[in-house]
Amino acid sequence: DLAGAADLYAKMVERFPSMPAGSVLAARYQLDLANHLFAAQRHALAALAYERFAQTYPTDPQTPRVRLLLTLVAVRYTREPARAKAALSGLRSKLSTPEDLVLHDDLVSELAAITPPAQ
Repeated sequence: DLAGAADLYAKMVERFPSMPAGSVLAARYQLDLANHLFAAQRHALAALAYERFAQTYPTDPQTPRVRLLLTLVAVRYTREPARAKAALSGLRSKLSTPEDLVLHDDLVSELAAITPPAQ
């Protein structure tokens, strides 16, 4: 039951915010959970779940796509330019499908539009 798991995950993150490793599941389950959170429009928690996947499993073949999804959430839903910029760093060369490359480039443009000017 992913909905129940999502609620438990939210409670775990809330209770132990300074323990990132304590809120990461096995790779497959973490990604399933993050995708469920995104589909359920729990964007802030989805971003955290994607981010923790990428941090915990940096060499997993899914990590570039997960970072792209994190960027999508951070740009279009939670409007967190710093988080999006961090996720995008060095990402383009790791993407392999034309669709992912197009999305990457679109998100770079969208990020520029929501990033406050440097002072």
